[in-house]
Amino acid sequence: MTIADVAIVAALVFAWGIVSARLERWEVTAPAIFVLAGLLLTHGPLAPLAFTPSRVLIKDLAEATLVLVLFSDASRVGLRDLHADMGLCVRLLAIGLPLTIALGALLATGLLPGLSIWLALLVGAALAPTDAALGAGMMVNPAVPARIRRLINVESGLNDGIATPVVLIAIAGASVGHASGADVAKAATELVIGVVAGAVIGSVGGFGVKAARRRGWVSGDFAGTAVLALAVCAYASALALHGNGFIAAFVGGLCFGAVGGRRAEGLVPFVEETGAAVSLLVWLAFGAVAVLPAFLAYRAASLLLGPEKAFPGWSQVFSLIPGLCGVYLRLAFYRLVLARCAPDACIGFGTIFAHPGARVGRGAYVGAYCCLGEIELGDDVLLASHVSITSGSRLHGIERLDVPIRMQPGVRSLVRVGEDSWIGERAVVMADVGRHCVVGAGAVVTRPIPDYAIAVGVPAKVIGYRNKPQEGDAS
Repeated sequence: MTIADVAIVAALVFAWGIVSARLERWEVTAPAIFVLAGLLLTHGPLAPLAFTPSRVLIKDLAEATLVLVLFSDASRVGLRDLHADMGLCVRLLAIGLPLTIALGALLATGLLPGLSIWLALLVGAALAPTDAALGAGMMVNPAVPARIRRLINVESGLNDGIATPVVLIAIAGASVGHASGADVAKAATELVIGVVAGAVIGSVGGFGVKAARRRGWVSGDFAGTAVLALAVCAYASALALHGNGFIAAFVGGLCFGAVGGRRAEGLVPFVEETGAAVSLLVWLAFGAVAVLPAFLAYRAASLLLGPEKAFPGWSQVFSLIPGLCGVYLRLAFYRLVLARCAPDACIGFGTIFAHPGARVGRGAYVGAYCCLGEIELGDDVLLASHVSITSGSRLHGIERLDVPIRMQPGVRSLVRVGEDSWIGERAVVMADVGRHCVVGAGAVVTRPIPDYAIAVGVPAKVIGYRNKPQEGDAS
């Protein structure tokens, strides 16, 4: 990370800090802003600033954020809340969370054929835990019953720590293709060491803070920093003992909150604020590299299924991402996977490409909900919403009556739309369109359209030429 990157990140954090309250009134959250910033800095108009976070930096930020989140979330779970709603907490965490992990793993297996059981379990366990921060408005809304808010707070504080062992075991199994007895034993040993280290350090820290605050030994200016250091100490100590640092941070937070009581509770917000600040950098880095995991998953699926079968599903996924963030995510993904996609193209919400061989020229604009086959869009082409461009007009054979149409062989061909042409809303294009053309809304193009032509109707007929406005041609 260069000094210029540091300057950019610092400016973004400062800008968010001075307008965050205003933006949150409009339901604009920090993750959304920083993911979008990461996209703009790497794939959008700010790409010339050359913001390039390294993989090591992203890994370190993610681990630091997870340690602080696990410690702070666990430390704010009150034992009184657990005792008061023990039955519901057990149902949420001992039944609901495992079922969610299992259903997530099944869904991953269905969506990604060929995925091993360990990778499917990893997906389910990584996505199952929720965070009450995503519904922060609900947590302070008096219209929501206090018991519900308390339960969600407890669940969100414990689910990360409960799911973490499952994630680690799944990673151990996936790393060798199958989990041998030695692998499982090693993972279990690391978990036990993490639990013991976290319990000891968290309990000692909680007792120390409680006793020191009772005697007035704690400086208010430094108390929060001390608790932050305790979270790092639990994590690092477990790693030094060849244990699991994340489990240590989680258990350490639980024990710190339980032993320290109310005297320790007031010191936790500093850890939460630090974790929130670091998480901003994680979201920024995620925006910068968000497309890469999807591209790697697509490439893996292509090896199993072939590009033609693997591609449409990912096109559908990216088509459903809304707003400006979706525009840049689609552009970044298609620049990696299509035969050609210019860096200044714009592809609207809901638009689906059927084949990775499509080509999109410079300055091309594709409206919302378009369906595009094997096509080539020239420079500065405009497609209105709901335009369909098929891979030719002979995708299915219809000659034989004794064979269903779906089983008769067809011919797929490349359809070209020339530069500076405009295709109107809900038009269907099955043949080439020349340069500088206009195709009216709702038209069905079944035969090639010459350069400069204006075509309308079903089937589309040329009614004039843009370079000869005084000479209409009704042929």
